[in-house]
Amino acid sequence: MGAVFLKLAFIVVAGTIIYMLGYLFVNALIRFSA
Repeated sequence: MGAVFLKLAFIVVAGTIIYMLGYLFVNALIRFSA
């Protein structure tokens, strides 16, 4: 049970970091292209 919870938590954290990086990247692209 603990291993499954750790794997799920890792996926959530990794997804959040990737989402934030993608958001910042798109923000920078919009700012530079404008």
